[in-house]
Amino acid sequence: MAAFSKEESLQHPLDFRLLQNAPVAIYHSAAVLETDLKTLSGLGYRVDRIDLATCSSGQRFYDAISAALEFPSYFGRNRNAFIDVMGDLNIPEQGGRVIVFTNAHRFPQSELSDLVEDLASTARSHLLLGKRLISIIQTDRKDQQFEATLSIALLNPTETWTQSKDPASE
Repeated sequence: MAAFSKEESLQHPLDFRLLQNAPVAIYHSAAVLETDLKTLSGLGYRVDRIDLATCSSGQRFYDAISAALEFPSYFGRNRNAFIDVMGDLNIPEQGGRVIVFTNAHRFPQSELSDLVEDLASTARSHLLLGKRLISIIQTDRKDQQFEATLSIALLNPTETWTQSKDPASE
């Protein structure tokens, strides 16, 4: 089963446009993020949030994500275990799932780059099965760099995807 029908792709809904560019989106504007999350919720997406400001260590990160995403009790709280359980993540048939990581500027940069790569890889695997998983990284630092540049889409902080011009009309 395809993740999107041809009709959906021609309408350019927000979810299609996000996944078309990359499975991980970077947002700088909290207002734009909130607007887009409301749109995604309206499209049937389950939205989960993890505040990276509370994750000062790997253990705290894995505790926070395990609680937010309702990982099974056997989750090993390390990178390999994270990748494994993300592959089994429950994604609703209607819409999909959005994982929002706020305050990324307060999370260690090297760990953030690994997280982006893992999220992108997991999302691609789910898309192969027709399931939509979108990850959003919110950071206040406009100069924040990401090594995984092919895995992310940087959004214009002055407009939402729903306000932006339809690429088919250009």
